[in-house]
Amino acid sequence: MTKPNGKSSTLPPICFYRKADLGGVCSAAIVKHFVPECEMYGLDYGDEFPWDKIRPTIDAESEATFEDHVGYGIVEYPFRTVYLVDFSLPVENMEQLSKVSNLIWIDHHASVLKEAEERGFMPLGVRETHSAACELAWVYFESYKREVEAAFHPEFQVDTETEIVFPEAVRLLGRYDIGDTNHPDWESRILPFRYGVQALDGVYDPESEWWPLFVDPPPTEWVGLREEPGATFWNPIAETKSPSSAVDKALMYELRVPLSRIHPGLAETWVDGLRVVHAEIVEPAKHLPLEEDSAESFLRLTAIDCRHEVGKVIQHGRFILSHQAQQNKVACAGCAHEAVLTLRDPDKEPWVEEREGGQCVLIMPGPTYRFVDGRIERVPDRVMPSYRLICLNTPNRGSESFDSVYDPGKHDVMCAYVTLSDGRYRVSLYSTKPEIDCGAIARAFDGDGHPGAAEFLCRQLPWRRED
Repeated sequence: MTKPNGKSSTLPPICFYRKADLGGVCSAAIVKHFVPECEMYGLDYGDEFPWDKIRPTIDAESEATFEDHVGYGIVEYPFRTVYLVDFSLPVENMEQLSKVSNLIWIDHHASVLKEAEERGFMPLGVRETHSAACELAWVYFESYKREVEAAFHPEFQVDTETEIVFPEAVRLLGRYDIGDTNHPDWESRILPFRYGVQALDGVYDPESEWWPLFVDPPPTEWVGLREEPGATFWNPIAETKSPSSAVDKALMYELRVPLSRIHPGLAETWVDGLRVVHAEIVEPAKHLPLEEDSAESFLRLTAIDCRHEVGKVIQHGRFILSHQAQQNKVACAGCAHEAVLTLRDPDKEPWVEEREGGQCVLIMPGPTYRFVDGRIERVPDRVMPSYRLICLNTPNRGSESFDSVYDPGKHDVMCAYVTLSDGRYRVSLYSTKPEIDCGAIARAFDGDGHPGAAEFLCRQLPWRRED
């Protein structure tokens, strides 16, 4: 891949994604699908960004350091391609990142996108607020792939105008991620799939054996293949164990395609929803007697039908949802409580001041005054917004945990919180009210999210409990 400054990277690409969210993990899995050599690195809100992963190796014979190169604007080393998916840094940090890397940013969080636009920061990638990051990642790579194929293989007449269709797993996770509760598939497919997926062992690793089964190109992926008279399926040859030890059973198929009709890359990845596991050229003498065009060699592909995995996960998810609903009801009956959250006034935040001798003193801001008509007048404190919460101490994410206790007439926000291993709390916020912006609330505590769902980390729970 080539950087904006024209120098090709000798370092493998790296993808930073939000590790605690399946939408972020799915986005990273899509990057891995299209860029197999990419290194994966999961982050969460509050984690320190690993800048050492970005720094290229400076020539050992040179005495100049990385900082010298950056400081003097001398960029004579290859940039590393960096994917930020469903994750962002403060905009000023991303601006710095874009100066020392080939940054591709794919995101859908409204607050940071607005700030980036105001600052004129527009790196490569795709960003908008009405789609999930995994959907945007698929659109970005699929569009790029079509453009490349059209440019380098004009003889195949690649259609670059046809609407991009998402793999079913990407569609379901994407609709859940943006909280599309009015979607007709919400109860029957979207919600069960989300619960079924999160029960799979290792699924929060974008390099796990599950994601190649889910990140499955739709049937329109190979244009014209289904209509080719020379491309025909044989009957399933066996119901056998797939190469993945975690997957139960998958149907094995064989597909024969005349070599003259093979699309570039056909034998390397997927065919019409089937994952290719073996390919071999079959000479004319080895054809079946029923083959009409026996004078031409064929490519025989052995593939696993992965499309049934989504249905299996949905079925498992329905059982999990039924069980979880009963567990949530019991948990809320014994542990749910109401609270009031008042946002902090940033002008009234204490700060640490270092004095001579290295002593640090906590400074508490006092009242603010102003001159009015020649006299000093105290500035009234700002009235900060308050929200009525229904809270539950639970590791489970999702507003479904509150189905038995949430009352829109009494509560503004549903709040699920849990203590993490490092002593911090992970706080997840949900609301069904259009006037409530959970993302804005989370950003007040250095988190982020969307109007209907958001999350932040804190050392101390910021609300006042009401018993």
